[in-house]
Amino acid sequence: MKHLKKYLTAITLFSSLLSTPVLADTNKVDKEIEGTWQVTSIDGYETITRDIWQFKDNNFYQSVANQSLETEEYEIQDSSIQLNKAEMKIEASDKNNMTIKVERYTFELKRVNTLSHLYAATGCY
Repeated sequence: MKHLKKYLTAITLFSSLLSTPVLADTNKVDKEIEGTWQVTSIDGYETITRDIWQFKDNNFYQSVANQSLETEEYEIQDSSIQLNKAEMKIEASDKNNMTIKVERYTFELKRVNTLSHLYAATGCY
């Protein structure tokens, strides 16, 4: 129950704070984060709902338990993703995994291969 409360607090805080991104080579970073990601843990605790973050066409989409929460524009600055009210600091990133810090919470994400992601990768619409 203690972990559930911490998890829900982190999701609520993140949803209410959305801000801006930052990375060294913005084109490279934008291509690295473009796609659909599942949040696998927050502060080392496995997530209990299916949280999905999607970065597509400079828009950030967030859903928790298949409920859409946020859609907002983002931009990359240095090693951060800048949203309206929050900054996502990219701490680690590769083709399939990403670690993002938002305020005091650390989110671990894993790339999810969705149909829309496959369309974007192949250019077939």
